[in-house]
Amino acid sequence: MAPTIIVTAKHCVVTDRENPVTHQSEEQVEQDIPVFKSHASANGTPITTAEVLWYHSGSTRNNPDIAILRTAGYANWNYAPIANMPPFEGEKLEVCGVANRNNLWGPAAESYCGEATMTGTTNFPTDYILSKPLRTGNRDSGGPAYNAKGQVVGITHGDDYESNYSTPISNDLVRYHLSIHGAVFQ
Repeated sequence: MAPTIIVTAKHCVVTDRENPVTHQSEEQVEQDIPVFKSHASANGTPITTAEVLWYHSGSTRNNPDIAILRTAGYANWNYAPIANMPPFEGEKLEVCGVANRNNLWGPAAESYCGEATMTGTTNFPTDYILSKPLRTGNRDSGGPAYNAKGQVVGITHGDDYESNYSTPISNDLVRYHLSIHGAVFQ
């Protein structure tokens, strides 16, 4: 998104935990999140760590599943710009996962991305991009969905065993927070 900005799924870095004293549910934000180069194996060595700058508040069942991270000390890597427009129905997307090793979409264990076609959007639980064929699976949350220009249009957060689900970057509140943290739009 920018030299020191990463966008991922909120549920990857913010979880609800029960407070042992009050027995109330509280959000817990991860600290010193390991960052790997590209879609590197989770067994590899992190190139840096990141901190959570912002995330969409409220339940991920009713709000965009998005978090913005800032890396610490690794500003020289390549980054993908953000598309100004959401994908259109029928558009080809490259849907990527982050840590899935179950080889759903190809013969090479190193491959985490696959081509899919944007088939529509859904309002449940919130506005999501749907694409097929299935390219992501359990533990792939937080990976990008790219358009043909290499621009990020969404963040992978799940599947229903039939479609990929991505949270669109086109949400006005998400775009605002990305812009104030230096994300690049094209």
